[in-house]
Amino acid sequence: MRNDVPVRLELLNWCVLVFSFGATGACLWASSHGPWWLRVAGAVAFAFVNFTPFALMHEAVHGVASPSPVRNALLGILASVMFPTSFCVQRMAHLGHHRRNRTDQDLYFSLWRGVRPAPPMGAPGNPAIFDSHAT
Repeated sequence: MRNDVPVRLELLNWCVLVFSFGATGACLWASSHGPWWLRVAGAVAFAFVNFTPFALMHEAVHGVASPSPVRNALLGILASVMFPTSFCVQRMAHLGHHRRNRTDQDLYFSLWRGVRPAPPMGAPGNPAIFDSHAT
């Protein structure tokens, strides 16, 4: 984890996260209430607004959302509430992806290239898929 994140940027990350929660909630409300045009507008806005917590979770995965590892993890956990994943699983899978990027063991790249998927977790040839210490 990096510790050189300025506190002012951490504060900005927290403000953006709180704002995005409110904006996402408003978009969800709009897309389920009111006339058809409000529902369409809410759904379109949601598609743009809901990416923000994911981007903040990604920053926390890389340890650059806060200079404090505890606050960094807290921000990542709260941001992950908006997605069907947990922060810990996202961190392990994503850092593992960086570790295996553009190799046959990298499931994402292998599927994109049309190569056979990576072997199951723990199988020979697929080391440490959920290695939380991967960089």
